[in-house]
Amino acid sequence: MSNLVDLLLGLLSREDPRRLGENLLDLAVTRYGARRAAIWHLEQDRCSLFLSRHVDQEVLDAVRSVWAARRDLLREGNILIARPGLGPKELRQAIHGTPAQSAALAPVVQKRELVGLLYVDTAETRFAHPEDVDGLRQLAHVAAVAVTSLAPVESPREAISAYLERMPEDAVARDQLVVLLERNEWNIARVARLLGLTRATIYHRLARFGIARQR
Repeated sequence: MSNLVDLLLGLLSREDPRRLGENLLDLAVTRYGARRAAIWHLEQDRCSLFLSRHVDQEVLDAVRSVWAARRDLLREGNILIARPGLGPKELRQAIHGTPAQSAALAPVVQKRELVGLLYVDTAETRFAHPEDVDGLRQLAHVAAVAVTSLAPVESPREAISAYLERMPEDAVARDQLVVLLERNEWNIARVARLLGLTRATIYHRLARFGIARQR
């Protein structure tokens, strides 16, 4: 587990905040099997799209509606979750008429100030379990670094370690593999050497964890 903490902290130290955000969204897509994911930057009540993966007009409109109607809840640190027929109606419109079965909008907080939003939706019913919600909070914690140009975060090692301690062993191994692949541009041979494994074992783990190979 400590190796994964170090890898995630390595993402925190990247000099390019946009690259950090891109790595974060890639991890969210892989971790949750997400269809769409995005980070918004908030400044003086303006909600601006920072980075996205496959986001369309439905998501853009929904997040703007949520921000207009539910900003007090987000400022209080609440993660908003929607499923068909459940959750905030403004967020439900993001998945209405799409294959998505659940969506979440998490506040991105830096030094107790709301600085952004993190959106993720999936084709599965997710975000009903504490580990999913904890995972979103950790991703939002890292997103704060990206949207504030790598300003320091409060105790990132302790926060990440506490999160990983509550994760199943397979989930930790899966995330470790994803982070290594992202940092090494999906070079299977290089990642195999880093882990002291064969390439065949890496391919087996990709299949076992349901990770789609990026080229």
